[in-house]
Amino acid sequence: MPNPSRRFAMPTAVRIGLAGFATSGVLLSVVGLPGATPAAQAAEPDAVADVRPLPQIPGVDLEESTAPARTRVGPPIVRLKRGGGLDVAAVPARAAAGKSVGAAGSRARTARVKRLAKRPAQRPTVQMDARTLSKAMGGTVSLHRYQELVPAFNKALAAAHANTVRRVAMFTAQVGHESVGLKYMEEIASGADYNGRVDLGNTHPGDGERFKGRGPIQVTGRHNYREVSRWAYRQGLVPTRDYFVEHPGRLASDRQGFKGVVWYWTQARDMNSYADDKDIVGATEAVNGGTNGLEDRVARWHRALDMGDELLGKDQGKHAGRAHKKAHKKAHVKAHKKAHLKARAKGNNKRS
Repeated sequence: MPNPSRRFAMPTAVRIGLAGFATSGVLLSVVGLPGATPAAQAAEPDAVADVRPLPQIPGVDLEESTAPARTRVGPPIVRLKRGGGLDVAAVPARAAAGKSVGAAGSRARTARVKRLAKRPAQRPTVQMDARTLSKAMGGTVSLHRYQELVPAFNKALAAAHANTVRRVAMFTAQVGHESVGLKYMEEIASGADYNGRVDLGNTHPGDGERFKGRGPIQVTGRHNYREVSRWAYRQGLVPTRDYFVEHPGRLASDRQGFKGVVWYWTQARDMNSYADDKDIVGATEAVNGGTNGLEDRVARWHRALDMGDELLGKDQGKHAGRAHKKAHKKAHVKAHKKAHLKARAKGNNKRS
């Protein structure tokens, strides 16, 4: 860790790795401004960045610049927010005299960072209702049961960045097969066959039964239970690092089960890449380790793809709007006809 009293040049760049870090409240220097001309150095000789030591953060690679300290001025400061996105603070207005560095350049860089920060928030969010979920899953359980599951299912889709027809279709196909349309949140077998499976991390007696497949995607084995626990702990989703190792049965609950799906979909495997490529065989091998149940997975996948935008919940509002307009028009015609008949009857009475 560098000495806190040390003064050094502002880093030229910070490469932010996207591999599984979530943090908030950490101030980082993201982009250093380009070098000033000799005239700029003469105009402002003290344009040296005084920076606190840069923290070591998983997934973030920081590099100190070896360039002369006077060739850079204060950079924009960016706050990394939980769940993605960047919160850009004001840029220090210390632009030196000269053409290579100025307020316009600082504003342009800040604007670019702001545009990048907005991108994750612009991703569409799937808002599937219970009837759509039932249709996509094949109606294995009652509509009431799907109503109970749909909030957690939609949250899982959002967390897994499953926000296109292809991604949601692959998600429903694989999760639907593993859970038989969300009917089972725990493996039917006892799990005894997994005892002694070192590849699953089952090194203790009884690990097979204790860590059998749970959740809609059937997370299996002590190793995977430990990994999903630590990922969920880093995300602030569970209270301890080994939560599901200590409480394995909770991975089968409605509230916690979909966390295992999101972890597997985004961390253990890059499942969205298979979805984007429409590679159902590759996705099946990634989930199953082989092609077990491929025929059923393909049938579920095609059924979901055929639903199109309905799968994303986009048609729900449109259909509701059409129904409202149709009902309004019908009521208007009925009222107009009633008024016409009433006026006609009144006229006939006057003539008589």
